[in-house]
Amino acid sequence: MDSCDILFITSDKTEGGIQRALIDWASVILENTPYRFAAITPDNRFSRWLADYHPRAERSLLTSGGRIIMRHLPSLFRYSAAGKRANIAFVHNGFACAAARTLAQHVIGICHNDKPAHFGAADQLICLTPKSILLAKQQGWTDDRLILLPHYHDCRYDSLPVSKADASLRVSAAGRFVGKKNFGLFISIAAAVQAQRPDICFTLAGDGPEGASLKNMAAQIGAKIDFTGWTDMDALTSQTDIFILPSTDEPFGYVLAEMMDAGTAILSTPTSGADYMLDGGEIAPLIEADDVDKWVQTILGLADDPDALAGLRDQIFSHIRKPHFSRQTFTERITSLLDSQPAR
Repeated sequence: MDSCDILFITSDKTEGGIQRALIDWASVILENTPYRFAAITPDNRFSRWLADYHPRAERSLLTSGGRIIMRHLPSLFRYSAAGKRANIAFVHNGFACAAARTLAQHVIGICHNDKPAHFGAADQLICLTPKSILLAKQQGWTDDRLILLPHYHDCRYDSLPVSKADASLRVSAAGRFVGKKNFGLFISIAAAVQAQRPDICFTLAGDGPEGASLKNMAAQIGAKIDFTGWTDMDALTSQTDIFILPSTDEPFGYVLAEMMDAGTAILSTPTSGADYMLDGGEIAPLIEADDVDKWVQTILGLADDPDALAGLRDQIFSHIRKPHFSRQTFTERITSLLDSQPAR
């Protein structure tokens, strides 16, 4: 690999939001700017997407040894990166910023996880929401080093999908079964709701290291939940009346955007991403994780008031189609950011 204008650096291999963000960001840059693009990445969904759709973009596959050097011996990383040099490095893992400085004139971190402290070696930091910006400032980042640049969502539906024909209300959640997704809260909500309304159904889609413990918890507290494994999002939205996002940490919820696009009613904890996407609770309720009673009463209230549920669906469907969530707005912002950087 030789010199380029833009270099993406990531060590992420886990299927999920960062992989989607890598593809979304790269697709805009590759399709809308004249800059030479390259990536240092493991063999993952993003690298395979580059190979399939943008074979002219340079790729350097990050080995397990290269990842160790990146993390623990950043000054040596230039030697394992095949001499790559770049004007700008966009770094998607905080610990890789020091290594990126050996390759690029300007390092910009992208904080996908509301942990700005990990990106201390970056020149600038991109945050996905206003709350994330405030968190970064509390940790010492100054305005001149911070950039607000949320992800975007390409809406798929031209009109609000028809609500499902099944008369029974179904509440769903989805994601990787890891601690920050907080699916134990979802199970507690299900048990409390079904104690009053056993006819309300619950679905939990996904998988991960906490799968067995979540299923054991549901059995122990008497929550009747359909554990479906990973499922097609179209199938999930078509069967769901209310979607719950119980996360403790969610800087930008792609799953929220997909549910909003389909006009599915949403209830969420007040993470930075949900606060941004749901306009501080004006578009859909934001409920504190420890207030199980409020979760239960809100679900029961919507179950008993079809008009309120329909109004929430309509409001959510309209909101995600506002310009600040669009690919066009993101393209304008990233193009402006790139054009403002100093020339090589």
